[in-house]
Amino acid sequence: LIRNDLIQLRERRGLTQKQLAHLMGVSQTLVAQLESATPRNIELRTLVRAAVALGAEIKLELREVREESKPKSRGRAA
Repeated sequence: LIRNDLIQLRERRGLTQKQLAHLMGVSQTLVAQLESATPRNIELRTLVRAAVALGAEIKLELREVREESKPKSRGRAA
């Protein structure tokens, strides 16, 4: 999970949430939210700021959904 990676990287760098927030140019509250169990509406640019501040990289991956996992399409009725 991203939150676990953020916490581990921050702690390995010896940074507090407040210090990381300063490096990112955001509030400590936002860093706490990123590290929370249920972060909401995280913007990619915020993750990029965290990665830069932590000397890390971000990898995004799109995977094909297996047929049985795909939601059924709601086609228009004729």
